[in-house]
Amino acid sequence: MLKRIFGGYSGFAVAAVLFASTGHAGLKAADTVSIDSVNRTAFGAFGSVRNSANAVEFMYCYAYHYASGSSTAVCSARNSAGVTLTCSSTSAPIVAAADSLSGDSQLYFQADASGNCVFVRTLNSSQYPPKAP
Repeated sequence: MLKRIFGGYSGFAVAAVLFASTGHAGLKAADTVSIDSVNRTAFGAFGSVRNSANAVEFMYCYAYHYASGSSTAVCSARNSAGVTLTCSSTSAPIVAAADSLSGDSQLYFQADASGNCVFVRTLNSSQYPPKAP
């Protein structure tokens, strides 16, 4: 019957055409800066923050390294309400996390009451948008 209806095309080819789904570009997320002042955490994706509609938000985390061998990481974020959280650390794992960031990474960090970074999580993922000019 399929031969008569579809002029000799195999049933498999017809099924593939009939039931093929449309293509998807992949998971997309937009994480602008979120700050939890009680737990002293900040979260966001650099591309989403840069592409946000407001000119208030920012987020960064960087490391600098001295000739003496010591290193320091500094992370900071400000949300759209103007709330800012900043921390720093000389801990090797925290510095390594700061060094692992790319321009389009997602960043989550936590500070203690003294402004020391006690946790830094970085994520490089295709789901976050690149920064627009």
